[in-house]
Amino acid sequence: MRRFLSFFGWTGLVVGLLCGWACGPAGSPLPVTVPAPALDPWQVPESELGTQSLFRAHYAGPDGDGGFRLTLRLVALDRWQAQANALGRKIWSLEADGESGLWLDHRKDVYCRLEGRLELAGSVLAPLPFRAFPALLLGRMPEPPSDSGVSGHDGEVVFGGADGRRWQARLEDGRLVRWTLGQGERTVAWWELRDGEAVLSERDRDLRLRWRPVVREPLAGPLEPS
Repeated sequence: MRRFLSFFGWTGLVVGLLCGWACGPAGSPLPVTVPAPALDPWQVPESELGTQSLFRAHYAGPDGDGGFRLTLRLVALDRWQAQANALGRKIWSLEADGESGLWLDHRKDVYCRLEGRLELAGSVLAPLPFRAFPALLLGRMPEPPSDSGVSGHDGEVVFGGADGRRWQARLEDGRLVRWTLGQGERTVAWWELRDGEAVLSERDRDLRLRWRPVVREPLAGPLEPS
């Protein structure tokens, strides 16, 4: 079932979404959240918990090119739901609850249960903890440092992650504006802010995902089953 999760490195999350642009709500897009300078770049502001956010997103890569809408309902970093829609139809859902997760492909009526982390086939970012998905959407680094510690100066932060990966971040006035992921001597993926829009790129497969928040509001109630 892991083949359905082949893009975060993101292909499997958006295959089938490439049927055209999805329209977001009218009005000016919201800016990406700017956390307090005291937060580390992998930390998510507490103000994001208990919220529901709608993002306008666009994918470009070997499988095609197109837009969709993504909704994130965030109770906690290990308790959340995400759902992608295109042209008013559910495409996929992904959720986490403690150490358990669930992936649903609404088009094919199939599912995959996840235990403890996001196992995403073919992705340079995998494996990742469940917290990675909301952290990345909200403009934070998807992985916290390992036991190797953190270094850097003049707005640069460098630390090691799981499986020998190397993360390097750039902060401006306490705001995360760019990070890169290295494996060995190579930079394999990077993320950056461009005029308030987040852009995630993966080198080897020439993938690019862009997203921008358009609505953020308090959760109206408990999470419902997907």
